[in-house]
Order: sequence, then structure tokens, then C-alpha cells
Amino acid sequence: MKEEQQNSEQIPDNVLRRLPKYLAVAQVLEGMGWDFVTSADLARACEVKEMLVRKDLAWTGVVGRPRFGYPIHGLIGAILDVVGWNRQRTIAFVGQADIATALTKAFPFSRYGLRLTCVVDDASAGSSAAGVPALSLSDFLAQQATEPVAIALIAIPPEQAQSVADRLVSAGVKGIWNFAATTIAVPDDVRVVDADLASSLAILCYELVRIGQ
Repeated sequence: MKEEQQNSEQIPDNVLRRLPKYLAVAQVLEGMGWDFVTSADLARACEVKEMLVRKDLAWTGVVGRPRFGYPIHGLIGAILDVVGWNRQRTIAFVGQADIATALTKAFPFSRYGLRLTCVVDDASAGSSAAGVPALSLSDFLAQQATEPVAIALIAIPPEQAQSVADRLVSAGVKGIWNFAATTIAVPDDVRVVDADLASSLAILCYELVRIGQ
């Protein structure tokens, strides 16, 4: 059963960060033949409190059954709906071609509803990378008029990030996944999400200190 999603409010970022973890567990259990999963099952697998799982899943609109839990197939579909991974979106990688190749091997975009259309790298323009054409930035921007890309992943030096982002936005890109180590300013109708590598590294190094490393 699915209730109307709590879409009158914006889902908090922390909830959005946890939903993929619940999704991954549910997908594994579905592959094992499970029909239902309880909040306790998800809490143990994801190392969070059971009440937090229930609060998070309330945003999906899926309602559990007493003594059975959440229907796994419905839960998977609901989480995919919320995070938008059940719809096809296009993405362009803006950065060095070899980095694009390595990243797409480690993080298969297609699993998350993304189709990589090109790699934008002036040095590799005219060749291919990660199984798609490599374009110059100018050619990519010109192509946006006829073959628009929804998301641009930028992995470039921080001193170049704002100027490149400005050109991407001017060409119609509405989503920027920012791997550059800097903050990017965009208009209100464009969204930027930072892949904050420095923050995750800080947590890792802190944990290493705690264990004497």
C-alpha cells in the first residue's frame, strides 16, 4: 500500500542520502526471494535506528503491513520514484577523458537512470572515451541547442569551474554535479550538488586517528 507522498515539504538532504542505502538492501533481499522487509531489517543492515528508518520511509508513501513489514517490490519502486532514478536522464562528463573512463567503470551511470552522452575534454576532442564521443567544450555547447543534456558532471580544476559552469548554464544545462573543489554560483532555476570529497576524506582521516593510524 502506498499513501500520498509528503511532497508538500522538501525532503531533507539527510533522508535523501539514506534512501539509496535502504534501496540497495531491498534490492539484494528481493534477489534472494524476499517479499517483505521490516524496518528492523533495514535498520540492522544500514546501522541506523529503526525509528529513523520508519521516518525516512514515510517520505516514500509506502506503508508497511503489521508483522510483515514493507512490500519489497513496492518499496523499491517508491524509493526510485522519490530519487528520480526510474526516469532516464542524460549526463555529460566535463573533465579529463581518462578520469571519465575510470569513474564510469567504478560508478555505472545506467544503474541510476543516467545515460552518458559525451565526455567534454578539449585535449581528447575527436576521439572517444568511456564508450562515448569526446567533444571540445565549444562543440558540446553548440550541440546543446539540438541535443540538450540534463546534467553536467564537472571534474576540473577549481579555478576553471565557475567560468565553465557559467557557459554550461548559458547553454541550458539545468543540473551540475560538482566534483571541483570549489563552490559554484548559479541562477535560481539551476541546481548544483557538490560531490564533497574533502568532507568525506576528513571523516576518514578522523576515524583513522581514532584507531591510532
